[in-house]
Amino acid sequence: MSIRYGGVFSMGCLGAALHTTMSDELTEITIVNAYGELHIYSEADDAEAFNVACVNLTLLGIIYSLETFFDNGPDTCLKLNELVMSNDSTELFYWLTARFMKPEKNEHFWLKQSRHTTDPVESPEKYKDQPPTIDHSGFADLPDAIHFDVTKPGEGIRVRRIFDASAAFKIDPDFLMNELVAKNQAFSSSELPRRLFAILEVRFIRATSKMMSFVYDAKGPEAVYCVTNVMGSILIPELLAFSGEVLDNWIDKYNTKPHWTKLWEHIPGVIPTLRTEYKDRLEVFNRIRKTQDPFDMLANDTWQPLFKEREE
Repeated sequence: MSIRYGGVFSMGCLGAALHTTMSDELTEITIVNAYGELHIYSEADDAEAFNVACVNLTLLGIIYSLETFFDNGPDTCLKLNELVMSNDSTELFYWLTARFMKPEKNEHFWLKQSRHTTDPVESPEKYKDQPPTIDHSGFADLPDAIHFDVTKPGEGIRVRRIFDASAAFKIDPDFLMNELVAKNQAFSSSELPRRLFAILEVRFIRATSKMMSFVYDAKGPEAVYCVTNVMGSILIPELLAFSGEVLDNWIDKYNTKPHWTKLWEHIPGVIPTLRTEYKDRLEVFNRIRKTQDPFDMLANDTWQPLFKEREE
């Protein structure tokens, strides 16, 4: 199935497009610090502080304004490696939702890709009398980001909140499908996803030089990361236990880093691991953080454990 979009097409903060993260599109960032003062960060003024400010975890203050530049991704496709490296966006979805009395329809595998097109724009005239695909005033009032529409074509539009535990691992330059299958074995070999209505989503993005990003790489955007998400529409203890087990497996075997803005605090032993993995970067981050918030006004219960050991 092919769908064409026009106008502004937003992939979100990270998205699935094979470019670097939104943080790499910043040229300047202004933050209101704990003193109530505006502080401007830029590459030209202080490259290290600017790097920290780009992924600041809200610990430097409240973001007041951003200045960005944008760089378009590449075009065309074929097999997985070429698909990812040449598409604007490539996403894989593995649906393990069990259907009662229809075992042959239990599993679904989707491949979603987005590409720029130079085809002529089709006239909308023939569609003018058709009802809109999405006609729901509530969309404008939703406070949370909608990552996915979890319904299938023909079933109507239903919005569900998605609970998401996510991590990323670096992939080889000549990566193949079997590498991804092997690294996601903990998910695909378990019966739990079927009972929890869990989904595995896989996407590919370039690395970033921003030191506190979970896809940081010293080589910067030359490296490519596979971002995997264990998702469910109901937050129950079993989903937390299962996703925590899967992410713990990825961290142990493939040195993955959890996505800061998603579920990660439930991963067994994650704080000591992050202290070790981010050691030098945390020291730089904390030094710059202290210049803007010396009294830890912004250091909440989520982030304080990351710095506690160094500050005692």
